[in-house]
Amino acid sequence: MRDSKIVKVDKNHPLYNKGDSSDFFYFVLRGQLHLMVIENNQAKFSKTVDEGSFFGMKEIQNQERNDFANASQTDTEILVFNSVIYKTIIAKTLQN
Repeated sequence: MRDSKIVKVDKNHPLYNKGDSSDFFYFVLRGQLHLMVIENNQAKFSKTVDEGSFFGMKEIQNQERNDFANASQTDTEILVFNSVIYKTIIAKTLQN
């Protein structure tokens, strides 16, 4: 993957699944996602991520993916950064 890209997720389709790589930071440009947690092979609602929101920091830091995301009521566009870009942004922010 390049440093960043825009991903389009159709309504009710997953952005990623449990166990997928946790090397990405996500910024919701358009639409809405429900972040879910898997317990006993069942999806349990965790939180809603709206336009302008972001997620993926904990997963990058822990190198784990405990959640999966599904586009909810609308098609969704997400700006995806790889972990190197995310860590660079954080490091430069902390320097200032």
